[in-house]
Amino acid sequence: MQATRLFLLQTHAQDAAFLDALTEFLKGFTDSVSRVMVSPDALDGTDQAALDTLAQIRASTASPASSDTSAPTILIAVGLSASFALWLDMLDRIRPKKTRIRHSTVIHPEVIEQPSVLSGVIALAPFLGFDFSLSTARLGPDRLAQWRLARCRGALASLFGGGTVAAPQDHGCWSDQGPVRWADLARRLPFASVAQTLPSLKRPTVLVLDAKARADQVEVQLCTLSGKVSVMDSPMAMPQVGHVTLAAVDWIHKGLGST
Repeated sequence: MQATRLFLLQTHAQDAAFLDALTEFLKGFTDSVSRVMVSPDALDGTDQAALDTLAQIRASTASPASSDTSAPTILIAVGLSASFALWLDMLDRIRPKKTRIRHSTVIHPEVIEQPSVLSGVIALAPFLGFDFSLSTARLGPDRLAQWRLARCRGALASLFGGGTVAAPQDHGCWSDQGPVRWADLARRLPFASVAQTLPSLKRPTVLVLDAKARADQVEVQLCTLSGKVSVMDSPMAMPQVGHVTLAAVDWIHKGLGST
């Protein structure tokens, strides 16, 4: 494998066993494999939580202990954590403009760009959204889901966020993730509709899904956005997922080499 820094993102305790196995597999091909741990308590369903995580990754890549600061940085995550990884993908290069006035800090609504920290994102069976039609004009369950997501953040989270999402695997999510609470989803999913998520992605992005029907619905649009969809033809387990991940890393490398 070419020199690459792989970061495995964990925002959910149920990811640990899966990521442990994937980490050991990847270490057989590269020494630069790190875990990014984000406490669920640090996730509040805002862009700032994603920006803070990007800053954490940026600090790790700029550390003197980093073996190769010029190597591409690829973020890998599974399930709900993969949904949050896509949020990071959307916000990479963006930071709020702040002005210090005496003892106060004013945060301006506009943003200024900085160099990207991520070279690519590999999302393993993320919860992509409720509407796979890719139609922003469609009135349907995605609109109600967006309304509920907004109310599962902040002061109303205890009222609206306690229930579980029915059949999360029908929305792309890793089926072994276990029950998905609305509050957990709202902390990691910015948009209820796939039609809002995909156009916002900036990095070369690989979605690994376990159902061909869902893949067909997102593949055309994702391919126009420097992305691709891979479909698992076997259960989401090692070593199959490890090989699919390595293939995705190689695809991202080839894309970077052609730009």
